[in-house]
Order: sequence, then structure tokens, then C-alpha cells
Amino acid sequence: MASDIENVSVGKGLRSQGEIVDSWGAGGLSPMVSVCCTAYNHEKYVADAIHGFLNQVTNFPIEILIHDDASVDGTVGIIREYAALYPNIIKPVFQSVNQYSRGVQTLSFNFHRAKGKYLAICEGDDFWVDPLKLQKQFDFMEGHEDVVISYHDCDAISEGGEVLEKPVAARCDLSSFALKRATPLYTLTTFFRNHVSDMPPEFNCARYGDLFLWAYLGQHGSGAYLGDIRPAKYRVHQGGIHSSQTSRRRSEMKLSTMAALLAYYKRVGSAEMAEFYKNRVLASSVSSLGTLGVLRSIWLALKRVVFLRHVFFGRAS
Repeated sequence: MASDIENVSVGKGLRSQGEIVDSWGAGGLSPMVSVCCTAYNHEKYVADAIHGFLNQVTNFPIEILIHDDASVDGTVGIIREYAALYPNIIKPVFQSVNQYSRGVQTLSFNFHRAKGKYLAICEGDDFWVDPLKLQKQFDFMEGHEDVVISYHDCDAISEGGEVLEKPVAARCDLSSFALKRATPLYTLTTFFRNHVSDMPPEFNCARYGDLFLWAYLGQHGSGAYLGDIRPAKYRVHQGGIHSSQTSRRRSEMKLSTMAALLAYYKRVGSAEMAEFYKNRVLASSVSSLGTLGVLRSIWLALKRVVFLRHVFFGRAS
């Protein structure tokens, strides 16, 4: 593959841990930014991701949190090799049982342990290209306290490195209201304030955790698009969580996410957003199940209500 990152042998072409730490200055090792990476069967790609992290040039400390979700290929071994070379920077967690298949929102495993003032996300099959990405986003966010999240552009590429049509996502600034409506962003480009150490329980019900995250963060500020950062690389391959799904399955995943946001905003008492997501759930239901499927689901629900009423209250006279 013609990667933008060369020399992906472990440690080759990279600064040592000492050199990276020295570049941070006298601030010590307490991280200002937590890089959050989730990996699953990314043996062919994860070195690119890690190199993109370690190539970041910053004047502040970072930590690299990698959560491997019980990979069955060589991903774990590769992560362990890099962690051994950069023990003060790379902090991995290895699952013995796949958590995503259990319905657990895997982003949470890194969010709970992130020490940074800011977080940045990149999955193990994607990678960053601009070595100043984190520094540029940090400087911007430090100067704009009303902004809760910044993001930039990306390119979609095939396993062979060919540029593909990428998903639609925001390439402009977004208001707090637009974020709360779960406007899509390129997840691998996001950099946001750490309001996520204790995510609400509804988060685990959302199959698209990133969409839930943007809507949640919208309560804390607006979004800013930074056009001066080189596009990151988003890989489209058969093992990708999103790209490997059928269109019907994607619709179902979106439906679960909209339903989770409806439940969240209803619980916290935001009538406007609850109404918005109620309409999105109805629209997503038709998209996922079709009109007949929705009617069948409603009919089955009504039959269940009548049955339970009979069981607990007896037949109506």
C-alpha cells in the first residue's frame, strides 16, 4: 500500500521516547491530550495509526490510550511491541472477550482512564498525516473557550491506497444546537474537551457511539472546522465496523443511536431535543424496517399491552 507514513517497522523512523518527552519541555509527564484508539483485528493497519500518533510534534505531554477488543490476529503483538518502546506514552488495555459484540460501547474504556484536558480519537485502522494536527487543535481550543470540539477533513482510502468517495460529514463550523442534533463529523479528526469521563447510561445503547458523543458534547459548546490541517486517512475495508455492514444493518444501528438520544434527552428534561429525536426515531424506523415493518412492530406492541392488561387486571367488563 502506498501509505503517507513510511517505515512502519516497529520503532523505525520514529523519535525515541526520551526525544519525544524532551520536546514537551518542563511540563512533566502529566498529559494535556489523551489520544484514544480502539483496535480490533487491525494487524495490517495499526502500525500506521501508532506512527501517526508518535509523529505528533507538540509542546505539551500526550498519552496514547489503545483499547484492543480481543483481536484474534497479530494486532495485540504489534501494540505490545510499541508499548514496550514507549511505556510512558502508550498505555494499552487488552480484552480477553470482545466487548463490542456484547453491546458495550468500547469508546468508554479509554474515556474512563483519559487524564488529558482534551481527547482526540483515531481508530486502529485509520491514521493521521499532519504532524502538527494536535498542536493546531490544542492552540485553537485554548483560545476559544466557547468551542467544545474541533475537527478537520479526511480522505477515504481503500486497502490498496486508492482514494474513494468519503461519507458526508460537516466541513464547517457548527452551533451547539447543530451538534446536539448529531451532525456527523469525521471521527478520526475530532479533538474535544474532556466532558466524557462519566458518560450517561444511554451511551451504551447507541451503536454509533460517535454520533451520540457529538450530540452529548453539544450541551457544552459549539464546533469548529479547521481547514489548515492535512486530511487524515480513513480506511474502507471489509473488517471496518461501519464499512463492513449492510445498508439495512447501518439503518438499524442509526435507529438504536437515535433511540438512545431520545431516551437521554427525555430523561434530562430537554423537551425540544426529545421531540427532535422522537421524529428521528420514527423516520429511522421506516428506513430500517419499512412501513409494513413499523406497522407490524406497533401491532405486536399493542397485542402485548392487551395481553399484559388481561394478565394483571382481568378481562374488561
